Amino acid sequence: MFVIRYWPSKQGNAQAPTIAAISDKSIAVLPFTDMSQKKDQEYFGDGMAEEILDLLAKIPGLTVIGLHHRSI
Repeated sequence: MFVIRYWPSKQGNAQAPTIAAISDKSIAVLPFTDMSQKKDQEYFGDGMAEEILDLLAKIPGLTVIGLHHRSI
């Protein structure tokens, strides 16, 4: 599996995409979105993502990437 990433140049010059090989045994844990009416449950979603990330990180041979989303 390959992932293509593109970072635009700050000077406006075109930049070739970067291709990165990803292990067959890798996973990303994305943040949960607070969809409650009061928007007061973000801490719960952060805790769930953190717990899932921690549990997956204990699996031997698995590469785990976590993207945290906290607005402080």
